[in-house]
Amino acid sequence: MLDIDSTVCNIGYLPSRCEAQFLIPGDAECRAVAAKFVVDRSHDALYVHIRAGDILSLKNSLYQPLPIEMIRYAKSQFNTSLIFIGQLEDSEYSRALRLAFPDEEFFFSDRAGLDFEIIRAARRVLLSTSTFAWLAAWISENNDLILLPSLGLFNALEAPEINLIDCNDKRYQFLVP
Repeated sequence: MLDIDSTVCNIGYLPSRCEAQFLIPGDAECRAVAAKFVVDRSHDALYVHIRAGDILSLKNSLYQPLPIEMIRYAKSQFNTSLIFIGQLEDSEYSRALRLAFPDEEFFFSDRAGLDFEIIRAARRVLLSTSTFAWLAAWISENNDLILLPSLGLFNALEAPEINLIDCNDKRYQFLVP
């Protein structure tokens, strides 16, 4: 268990990535299911983590749904298929995503642990504004591209007290809406 006594999220307060991988081994069953899920799909697919649920109320500006145009931009930049995972329960936002991306895969597991392990197993991910998704990508040994939306908690202008990026980690790229 990681217990950080702090009011801000800062990479400098966390253990090393290697230590975090050891501290958060994940559920073996979920890891196996996630590995098979990823292997059975295109190697170049971009996994898009969707955070919906409570953030759709927009009560906290640090947590925002991914704009559809930002997802379109990422798709065009990397010329790849998309696989949506995460909180894909029926909502106006989820319906808008399915309408905007009718030919893409939507995988709703209803298991946060499995979503976490899919993020860890994937090669390329577009993260929602979520520390959950960020943690899964940060400790991943498989991600070689981690796209962060320049929104909310990942936007230095909106949240200057938050720093979750190790500048030496070349996996990170920011998407600007």
